[in-house]
Amino acid sequence: MKEGVAGRSGHTATFFIPGHTMDTYPVELPVSWSLDDYPQFEYLRTDIGTLPGLRGPASVFGNFLDDIDYMLRDVPRGRR
Repeated sequence: MKEGVAGRSGHTATFFIPGHTMDTYPVELPVSWSLDDYPQFEYLRTDIGTLPGLRGPASVFGNFLDDIDYMLRDVPRGRR
């Protein structure tokens, strides 16, 4: 692993180097644009209704945690 400077001053992050093994593996969550954060933030008004948008960050994070809970609860080993 290689240590590098992350986006915030003074913080470091470990970067992946191809060909080197890692002790942990990233978690991949399937994402759909229409089910991700788009409905949470996008205000949309049509003839048949309104998508209110402009939700608070806690609501968005709650949806994210619900997705993780679903994967851990209903999908064997938390993945497909």
